[in-house]
Amino acid sequence: MFHKVDLEKHKCVAVLSGGNIDVNLLSKIIDLGLMKTGRKAVINMNVVDKPGNLTRMLELISRTGANIISVNHNRIQNGILFHQCRVGVVIETNNHAHIKEVITSLKENGYMANLVDGDENFN
Repeated sequence: MFHKVDLEKHKCVAVLSGGNIDVNLLSKIIDLGLMKTGRKAVINMNVVDKPGNLTRMLELISRTGANIISVNHNRIQNGILFHQCRVGVVIETNNHAHIKEVITSLKENGYMANLVDGDENFN
């Protein structure tokens, strides 16, 4: 390949890859990067397990403009009261300020929302 392409006036990088990339690892790396830059967040909270409460919580998140990727609704878990459930929500956001806006909205409406740190989420 020596002198096959004129690159003197251009910035060029050679990519060396064995082609055997672990796509699960790559996915985790991307997710961690998105979380570190405020583009993705995982929020956990205990909520009262009654009809309409989950919908209300998701509507609050939606009103902030965050995109809800997934919801985990768990009624059987240590550390929650019998009338509660544990809800984990993965959202896409614009930045760290947007994440703070989502959490503030939830807390102002009675939800004790906690941001899950990226390192905690993937260990």
